[in-house]
Amino acid sequence: MAQARSPKYPAISLPEAIEKIEKIHEAQQHTAEPREVVVQHMGYSGLSGTSATILSTLIKYGLLVEKTKGEWKVGERALSIMFGDTVEEKSKAILNAAIEPPLFADIYKKWGTSIPTDESLQNYLVKRQFSTKAIKNVIKSYKETFNFVIAKVPETILLELGDGNSETDVEIEKTPNKGIGEKPVSSLSKPTRLPSLESGINIGFLGSAIQMSGTVTKREDAQKAIDAITALMALLPEANTEK
Repeated sequence: MAQARSPKYPAISLPEAIEKIEKIHEAQQHTAEPREVVVQHMGYSGLSGTSATILSTLIKYGLLVEKTKGEWKVGERALSIMFGDTVEEKSKAILNAAIEPPLFADIYKKWGTSIPTDESLQNYLVKRQFSTKAIKNVIKSYKETFNFVIAKVPETILLELGDGNSETDVEIEKTPNKGIGEKPVSSLSKPTRLPSLESGINIGFLGSAIQMSGTVTKREDAQKAIDAITALMALLPEANTEK
C-alpha cells in the first residue's frame, strides 16, 4: 500500500532560499528565463526532483515569480530583501516571505513569532496528516526560518507591527504567483516578538492578551519570563474602572 503524501511545505528554510535567489539574481538580473535555465543558475545541471523542489520552495516564499507562461524572474519581495532602501522595507519583505507558505502562515497564526518546542510542532503536524519524515523536515525549516526572522528584524519593528491575529492587522502584500494551480496567500504585516526561553516556556501576545505555556525550573528563566511579561504589558488594554 502506497504511503500517503504529506501536505505541501517549504523544503528549505527562508535563509537558504534567499541564498538561492541571490545566485539567480546574479546570473539573470531582471530578466525572465525558463525553469530549466533558472535551476542551472543555482548550480544544478538541470531539472530533477531535487532542483524542481527547490524551485517550488522559492515560489512558495514569493521570491521567484512567473513573468510570462513558463518563464520566471526574481520577484519584488526578493529585491526588497536584498536591496531594500530601509530597514522597514527589508523587514516587511522578510516577514511576508516567512509567512507566505500556507503551512507557515497557519503555524504563525497559532504561535506568532514564538518558536514552539519540537514536541508542540510535532503534535500539531501529526494532526495535519504529515508523515514522520516530513515532520522532521518541516520543524527544521520552520525553526530556521523564524530564528532568521527574529535575528534580522529589529524587535522594535516586530512590536510595532503587532501579532498577526488582531482584526486590525492589515495586508501589505500579496504574491500573485504561487506556482501552477496554487492560490496566493495573504501576507500579514503584524507579527509580534514572542520570547522563547531555553527552558521551553513560550510567552507571547496573541489577540489582546498575554499567553504563556511551559514550565520554569530555574531562577534565571523565571526572571527572563518576568522581563518578557513586563515588556508585553504595554500592549494590554487599560483596566476599565467604571462600575
